[in-house]
Amino acid sequence: MMIVPEFSATLGYLKEVRHGLNGDHIGIAKYSSKLDPNYGTVSTELHKLVSKIVEESKAEVQQKAPEVP
Repeated sequence: MMIVPEFSATLGYLKEVRHGLNGDHIGIAKYSSKLDPNYGTVSTELHKLVSKIVEESKAEVQQKAPEVP
């Protein structure tokens, strides 16, 4: 069962990752534990995003850093 239509549940970003979550609003916003499959899905995607941001930030800093003779 779909709770909300896709256009309400997505932002439309290029490369946006979409995963369906099982449950009602409370079930997908507040997890029963770290063993909750929805928690695992969201946690994994957040970890990927943060890792990507950190790597891109490091690369940007390295590009801007002055060369040491």
